[in-house]
Amino acid sequence: QQQQQHQHRNTSTCLVLKSCLRALHQDSAPGAMDAAVAAALAEVSGGLAAQLRAIVEAELAQRTAELERRERAMAAREEALERRERAEQGSEQSGQGPAEETPKASVFQ
Repeated sequence: QQQQQHQHRNTSTCLVLKSCLRALHQDSAPGAMDAAVAAALAEVSGGLAAQLRAIVEAELAQRTAELERRERAMAAREEALERRERAEQGSEQSGQGPAEETPKASVFQ
C-alpha cells in the first residue's frame, strides 16, 4: 500500500513537471510557470514530510516499547528485592535466624 502511494506521488509529480515543461515550451506567462513549479515542490515536500513522519513515528514506537520493557523489568526486580527483604525480616522476627539467602546478583538480573 505504501509502495502504491509512493508510485502515485511520483506519477503526480511527473505530471506536474510535464506541465511545467509544457508551460516553459509554450512561453506562457512567468506566473504560470512559477505556480506550476510551486505545485511540484509542494507535492514533493509533502511526500517527503509524510515519509519522515512515518520514520520518526516508527522510531518513537520502538523506543517507547523498549522503555516500557525496561520499566517492567525494573519493577519486577524491585518486587523481588522487597519480597526478599520481607522474608528476611520475617525470619529474624521468628528467631530462626537469617532466611536462606538469595544471591544478590540474581535479584538484579
